[in-house]
Amino acid sequence: MSGKRQLWPRFLLFPIVAIAGHLGMIYWWPELTLSGKVVSIVLLTLAWYCISGCLHEMGHMTLLKNQSHSLWIGRMVGMILVIPFTCFRATHLTHHARMCTVEDYELWPYCKPIFSLTFRRIFCLFDLLLGTISAPIIYSRIFWKRKSPLTPQESAAVKFEYWLSILFWGAIAALIVVLLMDDIVPRERLSVWWFAPLAFAAMLNTFRKLIEHVGLPSCQPMLGTRTVQPSNWIARLISYGNFDLNLHGPHHRHGMAKHDQLQAKLDEYLEDQPAGRELVFHSYTAAAWHTLKCVCKSPGVGEAYARDLNAKSP
Repeated sequence: MSGKRQLWPRFLLFPIVAIAGHLGMIYWWPELTLSGKVVSIVLLTLAWYCISGCLHEMGHMTLLKNQSHSLWIGRMVGMILVIPFTCFRATHLTHHARMCTVEDYELWPYCKPIFSLTFRRIFCLFDLLLGTISAPIIYSRIFWKRKSPLTPQESAAVKFEYWLSILFWGAIAALIVVLLMDDIVPRERLSVWWFAPLAFAAMLNTFRKLIEHVGLPSCQPMLGTRTVQPSNWIARLISYGNFDLNLHGPHHRHGMAKHDQLQAKLDEYLEDQPAGRELVFHSYTAAAWHTLKCVCKSPGVGEAYARDLNAKSP
């Protein structure tokens, strides 16, 4: 099967399910049974969670041949998440270049030893429970900093992308108001649960970030990441939708490698470095348990984690 045929099903599946499915859930919400509502929320949470894999691939611009297409698809996803794509890309590329160091924008504040252990624990809880708020804050810091590393052209692009989000969500808010004022949609049909999949997906993405790095002292690609090789169909489905981002160690070691090359890169590494299997897990449950034990000691990475445990950062 060609790379293109492998690419497009997974690239289109989850965005279509997320958008079409969400509109369908909103329309039929009052008629759904309790079990139907729960299933809808679970499936849409998974779909929106996997869209982050799409944003990630757009950020690396390795998924599509035309970089302009990557840029605009990334902007559309960022528009919904209120994360300017230019900020996301700059932050993520900095994360690859300076992983787990104090200059890692994506792992702020976990990478900062200047923040107390108590502050990082509180922020970790905030990050996990309110990812819809924390993610835009973390990824936008690179723009709002007094001495931003962004170029004038990138800063102008960020402002444009903020306007896209303002117009998008403003239009949705205006539409809801009009529908209510004209009695086109009865108020009893409205539900805060409409937004549950977005909130839960943000929580999953935060937990994914914690699993990938937090609670590890090393700044080296394979030793500062947890890698998950899925062994059941649910994990494989998540891996499929997230473009194999769970193979995170090889992704950092070979930043420009395409998603379908990561397993081979991991096999090569483990053959050469068998000791590296310590941070390779065969289930998300095992990786999550390891993460929770480490995060309870210190929600930090690199120097911050090492300082908390009075150890030396590798």
